[in-house]
Amino acid sequence: MNGLDYINNCLCFTSYSKSRKKNDELLQQLKDIEQLTTLLTVVCQMFDTQGDIPENANLAFMEIFAHLDGIYCYTKNERGEELVLPCGLAGDLDPYGIGRDVIVYQLNGETFNRRRGENCVVGYNVPQMFRDFSTILTAQQLSEILCSARYNTFYSRVNKIPCVTNSKDKEKVDTAIKNMLKGVLNTVLVEEKDIVEQINGAVESIKMLDLTDPETTHNLQYLSKYYDDVLSRYLTIIGLPINFSGKMAQMSTDEVSGYHALSCVLPSAMLNARRTFWDEVNEMFGRNITVDYSESWQHLKHEKFHSETKDIEEKEVTDDEETIDNE
Repeated sequence: MNGLDYINNCLCFTSYSKSRKKNDELLQQLKDIEQLTTLLTVVCQMFDTQGDIPENANLAFMEIFAHLDGIYCYTKNERGEELVLPCGLAGDLDPYGIGRDVIVYQLNGETFNRRRGENCVVGYNVPQMFRDFSTILTAQQLSEILCSARYNTFYSRVNKIPCVTNSKDKEKVDTAIKNMLKGVLNTVLVEEKDIVEQINGAVESIKMLDLTDPETTHNLQYLSKYYDDVLSRYLTIIGLPINFSGKMAQMSTDEVSGYHALSCVLPSAMLNARRTFWDEVNEMFGRNITVDYSESWQHLKHEKFHSETKDIEEKEVTDDEETIDNE
């Protein structure tokens, strides 16, 4: 299954069942979709493409193809429209094992064949032709964290449950609980033993099953921190280094510098891949199209940013140490 099949399967959740199991599956699928589309929306804003871009060349779709499939192409379809579309490579192989024939897929279901380097330019997410596993797997990991948080929240509501020995008492207890939830106070009619006394533990025939785990609520704060850590790591990889805690007292200035240097690696590789792609498109199709970092990623171009960031983080470390000393 390629990246497009994956996201199509995620988005096409038309079947629905009223059973709790199906509802849980649907909710988890919605969380998967939410996290994946959110991360894709962020990372697909990394580049700003300018120039005489053909009207039918949808660059928003191009970025989705690039991240989920790792490959896309620029060519003309049978009607002479210049498009950016998903594709696959086949046919005879070059010395590196890469197919020279290009199978182009239009999203309306139509396909046609082109020849790489002759009437079609093939582009990649990174020069190494890898798809964006970081975004896909991070989205899945964040979704799992949210699922854990959901169940921890659910079980934090669990209270002691009365256990009875016969169906008659069960009906009385169930009715009393339902009335309490509705805010209705009424009398429980008993024949031999006061059901209220049984619930209060005066009689051993009814016991209370305690499912309450006091650690459940505490787990939520750790899950929230874990979510922030995973998201922070992902944003760092794509060039947006963020420290949710606001403190880096545990990091030296060299570590901070390396932390931000890491954030430049993947965006630089992605930018180089797109620049190579558009240079080949310009040459083959007579276009004048350029690409650069968008505004939110412009800091990666300036060496001054790294020195300023290092000074700021160094000041944060000093301030944190002074705060600890004062305490």
